[in-house]
Amino acid sequence: MNIHSLYKKHKIFLFVTGLFVPVSSLAVSTTSDGTPKGEYKTKIKGRYWISAGTYVNLGGNTLLQPKGTITAGMGVNVKGNLMLEDDPDNQTGERGGLYVTRKNVTPITINVTGNWFGENVKSETNPTTLYLASQWETGTDTETNTGLTSDMVTIGGNVYGYTLVKVIKPQSSNYEEPDASTNTITDPNKTFYAIQDGKPLITIGGKIEHENSFYGFLPLADGTQVQLVPYEKDGVKGFTWGWVKNPNNGGTDSISDENATIRTSYHTLRFAANALSSSWREREGETYRISESEQRPVYLRILHARQKFSDNQQLEVSNKVSGIEMGIGLSHKLGTTAKTYTEDTKLILGYANFHSISYDNAHIAMNIQPAGGGYVLTSKQTGDTRGNLKQFGFSHTAYNPNTGNYFDTVVRYLWGNLNNSTENSSARTHVKGWGASFETGTILVQNQHLALFSDVQLTYQQLHTNGYKMDVVNVASNVDRSFIGRLALRIAPALHTARTLSPYLTVNFSHEFLPTQKIDFGEKRWDSTWQKNWITLGVGATHQLNQNLYWYGSVDYAKNLTSNSSYSVKGNLGIEYRF
Repeated sequence: MNIHSLYKKHKIFLFVTGLFVPVSSLAVSTTSDGTPKGEYKTKIKGRYWISAGTYVNLGGNTLLQPKGTITAGMGVNVKGNLMLEDDPDNQTGERGGLYVTRKNVTPITINVTGNWFGENVKSETNPTTLYLASQWETGTDTETNTGLTSDMVTIGGNVYGYTLVKVIKPQSSNYEEPDASTNTITDPNKTFYAIQDGKPLITIGGKIEHENSFYGFLPLADGTQVQLVPYEKDGVKGFTWGWVKNPNNGGTDSISDENATIRTSYHTLRFAANALSSSWREREGETYRISESEQRPVYLRILHARQKFSDNQQLEVSNKVSGIEMGIGLSHKLGTTAKTYTEDTKLILGYANFHSISYDNAHIAMNIQPAGGGYVLTSKQTGDTRGNLKQFGFSHTAYNPNTGNYFDTVVRYLWGNLNNSTENSSARTHVKGWGASFETGTILVQNQHLALFSDVQLTYQQLHTNGYKMDVVNVASNVDRSFIGRLALRIAPALHTARTLSPYLTVNFSHEFLPTQKIDFGEKRWDSTWQKNWITLGVGATHQLNQNLYWYGSVDYAKNLTSNSSYSVKGNLGIEYRF
């Protein structure tokens, strides 16, 4: 059995800590049992200790079995593959462990010339775990030259499976040991430090089987967080840390460049994309768009929209969108009888600028990163995102003015740029995507003054984001997919009521059909900030100023049906000219 097969059979667990482990026993054997000819593996079953200031050097393939541990003063060198075995029968919960202490500020190092084997299947309950002791100098609590250092782990070969990475207690009175059961601390005045230079903590020479082969970060009770993120720059690849100091302890909020500068909210992109097109956006009672706008070959709309969003993880996002949309008639076919439909096809063009500001009110929020970056955590403004979106698409509407029935189909392509900035860094994210929408509606009840309309809409949208540092280095990428269904009731003036001012009241129920996206949050898996079911109440009006000019406005409040705190408030205002 070769080492990769052995990896498939057993679970693996790795510890690298700053703890001192006393000598108890030593059992090291070199064997070729089940190993192809010429290959060896070192089995460690007991405790193996070398005094501080010394490296442990192991040749060939190394397997640490349950109850097997290595304690070294400065580091471990493995000339071959490294595997650490969990209890194969899951009876005792014992794991093989690698403990590395260090002298004062001397950083520990782990050098593996061969391959790194993590757990075969990503697990949250019993994962392979790499523990790293953060560097710490003896001194005051406000000292800044502390933290994890780059190149603490160097892997010459490939990385297989998954490894959950945690950071353990530095040697300082200003750090509280996390509770073992909850993985949290209770003293909000403690400070955690991690890597500050933005360089890779784990350097990998070969291939990486999974994009998040090393994953997770340590959440503390006061909200300070550290996250491991992919790193690739100047031909070097691996994983690096973002870092945050506890704002309650007078620290400066920051994060490594590759982590922070590619962030923007899913909500910002979705809101900007939806506000850009009146054909795409929930119609919100805009019956006039079909009944009158479709009879004119061209319309031009100037729009402005605002939104405040708050999710159940205490993240607040303030969005503003301003833009212009144009519809150019390609064909128009009038219905010949009361039962036939008037059909209209338009080319739709659009351009919009948007501005998003993110806030974290509880120190535990997540600022979702479509580009795959990390999270900025602070009680103040966490980031500023500005960008633009362009739109090219087609709409086709079939409408019966006698019955109020309609069918509306929209297909469009979107592209644009996001400029992300924090206190210490900035970067650009390129966006491109496409989407399709189908909507149908009818009149349920109507009298001489009012009508009750119903609408059903399905929309699919796919946005691809690529984050770049200084427009050159591609640091991360992601795809955001949404498939949303909407059912709406709206009260508005009857179709045949002649009036220049048309108010309306609408109730929408929307459902996200795609599985809720999950975000690694330490050992916890958090839902992304787009929850599945929402109910929306809205009011609005359109006003005809003259034969060609209209203005419109609306305000609505959306509440998530599965959360006590997630909500959205948004408003739209615009002017439309019909040629």
